[in-house]
Amino acid sequence: MSVALMRGEWGERVALDHLCENGYDIVEQNFRSRYGEIDIVAQQGDTIVFIEVKTRAPHAMVTGIESISPSKQKKLRYTAEMYLTKFNNMPPARFDVIDIVANGWTVESIELIVDAF
Repeated sequence: MSVALMRGEWGERVALDHLCENGYDIVEQNFRSRYGEIDIVAQQGDTIVFIEVKTRAPHAMVTGIESISPSKQKKLRYTAEMYLTKFNNMPPARFDVIDIVANGWTVESIELIVDAF
């Protein structure tokens, strides 16, 4: 497994802990459709929350939210629509981003961006 994949999986575990501490109920991880993957699906109250996790080094040129291009957002939206087809009544939904800055395996900062796009 590459270091990038290990870092991504580690970042998702850090994100899960952070979400649970902030009142999110985790529903599913790594939901896949033909359009792509959503890192974490959670519920907060009656809202379904689709969460993209970005783990980066302190010297990265862009923030986690900046790294989610319009085409990536479109793929995430399509994947979320596929997920929501399982509900008879469409619940409210939103997209959050967790931006983790890590030096090695040490978290320097973690930011939860609610309703990011």
